[in-house]
Amino acid sequence: MDFINFIKDMGTSEFTTPKEGLHLEFKTASWKLPQNIWETVSSFSNTDGGLIVLGVDEPKSHHYKIVGVD
Repeated sequence: MDFINFIKDMGTSEFTTPKEGLHLEFKTASWKLPQNIWETVSSFSNTDGGLIVLGVDEPKSHHYKIVGVD
Protein backbone atom coordinates (compact mmCIF):
# COMPACT_ATOMS: atom_id res chain seq x y z
CA MET A 1 0.00 0.00 0.00
CA ASP A 2 1.30 3.42 -0.96
CA PHE A 3 0.94 5.43 2.27
CA ILE A 4 1.20 8.85 0.60
CA ASN A 5 -1.66 8.15 -1.80
CA PHE A 6 -3.65 6.59 1.03
CA ILE A 7 -3.41 9.82 3.03
CA LYS A 8 -4.32 11.91 -0.02
CA ASP A 9 -7.43 9.75 -0.53
CA MET A 10 -8.43 10.42 3.08
CA GLY A 11 -8.34 14.19 2.50
CA THR A 12 -12.10 14.36 2.05
CA SER A 13 -14.59 13.95 4.88
CA GLU A 14 -15.94 10.75 3.31
CA PHE A 15 -14.14 8.30 1.08
CA THR A 16 -14.87 4.84 -0.30
CA THR A 17 -11.39 3.42 -0.84
CA PRO A 18 -9.42 1.61 0.37
CA LYS A 19 -11.43 -0.94 2.32
CA GLU A 20 -10.31 -2.73 5.43
CA GLY A 21 -8.48 -5.95 4.79
CA LEU A 22 -5.50 -8.05 5.79
CA HIS A 23 -3.24 -5.00 6.08
CA LEU A 24 -5.63 -2.17 6.95
CA GLU A 25 -7.94 -1.57 9.91
CA PHE A 26 -9.96 1.51 10.86
CA LYS A 27 -10.83 2.31 14.48
CA THR A 28 -13.13 5.10 15.70
CA ALA A 29 -11.07 5.96 18.85
CA SER A 30 -12.42 9.31 19.99
CA TRP A 31 -10.24 9.98 23.05
CA LYS A 32 -8.49 6.71 23.93
CA LEU A 33 -7.36 3.53 22.23
CA PRO A 34 -10.28 1.16 21.71
CA GLN A 35 -10.05 -2.02 23.75
CA ASN A 36 -10.22 -4.21 20.63
CA ILE A 37 -7.14 -2.57 19.08
CA TRP A 38 -4.92 -5.20 20.70
CA GLU A 39 -6.57 -7.97 18.68
CA THR A 40 -5.64 -6.09 15.52
CA VAL A 41 -2.09 -5.38 16.71
CA SER A 42 -1.66 -9.07 17.53
CA SER A 43 -3.08 -10.13 14.18
CA PHE A 44 -0.83 -7.75 12.24
CA SER A 45 2.25 -8.77 14.23
CA ASN A 46 1.59 -12.43 13.42
CA THR A 47 1.35 -11.76 9.66
CA ASP A 48 2.94 -9.25 7.26
CA GLY A 49 2.05 -6.22 9.39
CA GLY A 50 -0.50 -3.57 8.61
CA LEU A 51 -1.80 -0.08 9.16
CA ILE A 52 -4.22 0.89 11.92
CA VAL A 53 -5.91 4.23 11.25
CA LEU A 54 -7.50 5.89 14.28
CA GLY A 55 -10.30 8.42 14.05
CA VAL A 56 -12.21 6.85 11.17
CA ASP A 57 -15.79 5.61 11.49
CA GLU A 58 -16.77 2.69 9.26
CA PRO A 59 -20.49 2.40 8.69
CA LYS A 60 -21.83 -0.72 7.03
CA SER A 61 -22.02 1.13 3.69
CA HIS A 62 -18.17 1.29 3.52
CA HIS A 63 -18.32 5.06 3.09
CA TYR A 64 -15.74 5.81 5.76
CA LYS A 65 -15.99 9.07 7.64
CA ILE A 66 -13.11 10.85 9.33
CA VAL A 67 -14.25 11.64 12.87
CA GLY A 68 -10.87 12.59 14.30
CA VAL A 69 -9.17 11.90 17.61
CA ASP A 70 -9.39 14.32 20.54
